[in-house]
Amino acid sequence: MLIKQIADNGLGERTKVALGRWIQSMDRGMLDGFIDLRIALESLYASDGGAEVTYRAASRCARHLATGMSNRKQLFDQVRKFYNAASGVVHGGAIPDTPKNRKQLVFGRSICRKAILKIIQENGGQDLEPHVLSFQ
Repeated sequence: MLIKQIADNGLGERTKVALGRWIQSMDRGMLDGFIDLRIALESLYASDGGAEVTYRAASRCARHLATGMSNRKQLFDQVRKFYNAASGVVHGGAIPDTPKNRKQLVFGRSICRKAILKIIQENGGQDLEPHVLSFQ
């Protein structure tokens, strides 16, 4: 079903970037995996530029994927924590291979997967306009 939707509609450019980075994250080490997933989240939720990238990515992701307000807050916190860890890698930090960090990486893969699938299922694979998910 999903393959048919992709074949019929194609993928939007940002969704295609996110999917490619999500796939790459599976075959790379921890540091590169964090970077790939950070890029995937930015492509989906914070591609419109500007400041507060962490906040925009986390709040838009939570608004897109959460099922209720309590779940939205929890998801926002988890995405923000992942994104901050990934930002540490991008800006020259190292993340030791610990169970906590492996769990963060698994979370990042899971949340990107859910987002990409939801975009394909509900939007035919076409890019979301990130500002639509912003809190007003």
